[in-house]
Amino acid sequence: MDTRIRLLEEHDLAEADRIMRLAFGTIVGLAEPMQMFGDSDLARTRFRADGAPRSPPSRVANSSVRTSQATGAVSDSSDRYL
Repeated sequence: MDTRIRLLEEHDLAEADRIMRLAFGTIVGLAEPMQMFGDSDLARTRFRADGAPRSPPSRVANSSVRTSQATGAVSDSSDRYL
């Protein structure tokens, strides 16, 4: 058996949909695994989605943790994203 790893192409979508439904439907124990996801078209929708890489949010470099004396709540400024 020859295995190749490559990007998914549009002509692969029907088979990708079949494999995805069968795999997830089997894992969750459906009597009819191919009924997984109903009439949704996840493989095609995901294929057509914008695949541009996204950078993760940056944390503020100067972070400080403060505890409110009144409530005991913690305020962490590092949770603020740019």
